[in-house]
Amino acid sequence: MGQSNYYPTPFDKLSRFFCIRTQKSADYNFELLKKFNKQSNHQWHYLGEWHTHPEINPKPSKTDLEGWNELPKNSYYDRNIHLFWICSSEVHSNDWLNIRINNVFFKLVLKNDESPQ
Repeated sequence: MGQSNYYPTPFDKLSRFFCIRTQKSADYNFELLKKFNKQSNHQWHYLGEWHTHPEINPKPSKTDLEGWNELPKNSYYDRNIHLFWICSSEVHSNDWLNIRINNVFFKLVLKNDESPQ
């Protein structure tokens, strides 16, 4: 697919503490995703969103939930499915990882299946 800066876009409002997506950046990302999907013969799809929170046990903020409600429906699936991951400031076992299917959240659990030798 080639090298590109996928995120942040030139249209995002950035500071040391936040990145705010504008409508222009959302449109830019959506067009980029459509392009990649077409170039990959419809093998690349949008899965969802991830970011970090500066807390040990993160959970979605009001801003997160409002932003996620603005995401477009993935037209390549029969259902509206998105994956959301908020990374902890400590260990990944504390991460908030959910899949949303038709606006219902289901918690996913990170599990280490490595057995001691």
